[in-house]
Amino acid sequence: MSLVDTAHGVPEPEKPVVRYNPPLEIWLKLYIIGHFTLLLAIFLHFEYDRNNLDYINFTLKIAFFLVTMQTFGAFFDKRWYAPSLEISRCIGVLTFYAFLILDKIGAGPHRIFLITVFGMSALLWIGYCIQERITSRRRVSAADGSKKVAISIVSKTIASDEATVPPAVPPSSNVIHSRL
Repeated sequence: MSLVDTAHGVPEPEKPVVRYNPPLEIWLKLYIIGHFTLLLAIFLHFEYDRNNLDYINFTLKIAFFLVTMQTFGAFFDKRWYAPSLEISRCIGVLTFYAFLILDKIGAGPHRIFLITVFGMSALLWIGYCIQERITSRRRVSAADGSKKVAISIVSKTIASDEATVPPAVPPSSNVIHSRL
């Protein structure tokens, strides 16, 4: 514990406070709400079963929770890699359930449901990425057909005096080095 003022040197927040809340399309909000609901259901099932899970299943489910929340954050931040991350997440879940179907429980209705949901989600995002690629090419080709390149070079001329004078060594560094 210290009696030093912890707010010393911390600047006051600028007024008015600007909220960080990029707008999302309605369909994307609904998609995220649906998958968040699935995440909660899977987490509740995980809580129920976690004492009986082996290390591999336990680790994979924790990784699923982390990757899902990271993917939601990427969508909320409008990152360019969010659709690719979501495709990878869906394919990872499909791979997990493809191996899980081979166990003694087999293809239960809950597993078929999750395979269907994540399979449709992967197809949705693959189609979305293809559509984005096609429309971005149309935008480029619809614009001017010639490519324009602009190069800006900024240089600084060094005077001959500055180039020959070595930088000054602070006297405190001599003391530090002499003690070592």
